[in-house]
Amino acid sequence: AAIHGLSLLAVPAALPLLLRRWRGARGAARGPVLLLAVFAAGALGLAVARNRFVVYLSLAEALLLALAARELAAAVARRWPARRRLPGAARAALLFAAVAPVLPGLADPAWAVRSPSRILDLAPLARLAGTLPAAPGREGILCPWSDGHDVRRESGRPVVTSPFGVEGGAGSLEDADAFYRATDPAAAAAILARRRVGFLLLGPPLDELVSLEGLGPPDDPPLYRARFDPLDGPRVELLPRLADLVVTRLYLWDGRWGSVDGRLLDVGPPPLDGFRLVGESASLAPWGTVEVALYKLFQAVAGARVRVSGAGPGSEVVARVAVRTGGGRRFELALRARAGDDGTAVLRLPYATGLDGEVQAAPWAIGDGHRSATLVLDERAVLLGEERPVRLAP
Repeated sequence: AAIHGLSLLAVPAALPLLLRRWRGARGAARGPVLLLAVFAAGALGLAVARNRFVVYLSLAEALLLALAARELAAAVARRWPARRRLPGAARAALLFAAVAPVLPGLADPAWAVRSPSRILDLAPLARLAGTLPAAPGREGILCPWSDGHDVRRESGRPVVTSPFGVEGGAGSLEDADAFYRATDPAAAAAILARRRVGFLLLGPPLDELVSLEGLGPPDDPPLYRARFDPLDGPRVELLPRLADLVVTRLYLWDGRWGSVDGRLLDVGPPPLDGFRLVGESASLAPWGTVEVALYKLFQAVAGARVRVSGAGPGSEVVARVAVRTGGGRRFELALRARAGDDGTAVLRLPYATGLDGEVQAAPWAIGDGHRSATLVLDERAVLLGEERPVRLAP
């Protein structure tokens, strides 16, 4: 009702009206009636089969609602012929009553999840992806398959998957599913490299995992469990393995790690060093105990290969960068490496100092607890994986 109002009732109500019009028409006059009936039946069948009532049924629903309104107006005119304005008023009243349940929800922020604001959040990030420099051979975008045509249009870059299902070539949906289910960063990076992907436009990963269900190996461990609650209805239980996915770590914690309910944790696997956040939407989506940007745009980068010298032999060398998004959200990424006997450690750093898309990265602070250095990292080194030297000083 919050999306369709009472207009869905027009679908069964219009069936006898169509039948009456068919019987009353002769010859070519039956053509429009038959066309509307076939179109409405096909749209209803698709809506039920694909569980996409808004997409497939909306046009037929609107036409049938208009038919019901016209027939009601005609019935009013026949009953009260002297009142010429009454049929139009009756038609307007019926249309208003049909859409009235939708109106209060339009002022609710939750409507953003069900309205074109999803596209309004998605389009600026797609356009941003189209303007950012890409490493040679990494011009493509991996995005939710149902948004692929919009992302392709707004960015001008090729996408792996789209509703048309052809642009990415054979196996594109299977590769997208494999990336979304990957827990090994090296395996995820290999999929992206094979598909020439340099940008990831991510929405809530659970949506895509459910959408791509069945494309992966049948023995793949489950990531969620659907159940029915007698009081709350259908529910989805998130299983702990979901937090280990590369895509979950990117979407929820910008490459760090946390618990499946969305909380960031200090203890866990090292942060992902092959991706940098370059933009995120203003709208938020709930996930467990937190709210996250509805969409995030990441760039897969080679990462600058920073050779740190002057550290204590065997010491842990830490490189930290403070990051601020275009919306003002702040976080810190800390990457670690163990120094060898010669006091040298090698780190892979994914953020260039300054603007990375719409994200501002401070200079890197590098140290071993006793010695330190500051590194201003250039874009070329991050994109192409070039080496940069740094020497720690007391």
